[in-house]
Amino acid sequence: MNVAELALPLLASYTPKHIEVELVEDYFDDLDFNHSAEVIAISAQIMQLKRATEIADEFRKKGKIVVIGGFLPTMHPEAVIDHVDALCIGEGDEVWPQMLQDIENDCLKKTYKAEKQIKLSTMPVPRYDLIKKDRFVLYPIQATRGCPFTCEYCSIIQFFENTYRYRPTDDIIRDIKAANHKYIHFTDDNLMENTKFAKELFTKMKGMNLIWGS
Repeated sequence: MNVAELALPLLASYTPKHIEVELVEDYFDDLDFNHSAEVIAISAQIMQLKRATEIADEFRKKGKIVVIGGFLPTMHPEAVIDHVDALCIGEGDEVWPQMLQDIENDCLKKTYKAEKQIKLSTMPVPRYDLIKKDRFVLYPIQATRGCPFTCEYCSIIQFFENTYRYRPTDDIIRDIKAANHKYIHFTDDNLMENTKFAKELFTKMKGMNLIWGS
């Protein structure tokens, strides 16, 4: 079962229309290191360090511009900074369009960090069309970001800077309809801590004939 990740389909929705986007999942697809793409964007978690840097190094040998985001560069920028042209620390919603603009203007910086957290009410619909449909897929839906707890060992509260934010429930329903699939999964780290919010969301999901997990 392929539990599709949300990060890249979401960032693709922030990408200007004149830029062509292709999504490749390294778990399932053979990477074409001779691909004609000019920019390679990698999203990686900490346990994927070895593979992420291998991919980055190989594409840079081919003359590609390689950028990376996600928990890996946010938690350990020193582990990847020498393998990429630029990295994003923290949430990429506003950083990614800026990176692309800087690439086009030939002024890409080495490190980017979001100056502020976006309002989740401004999130666009992810590019679900980029997710390959030739395998059994659970489509990713996000309702919240962060977690209300302060466990010292947890990377989630570090990444989201000790915040816990909710999306408008109507926007979440909008994304579920856009995914247009019976099987979905919520990417949230803590979907039901706020029981009033969860009840409102689940009530609106009633009758949508979904099989979902979180």
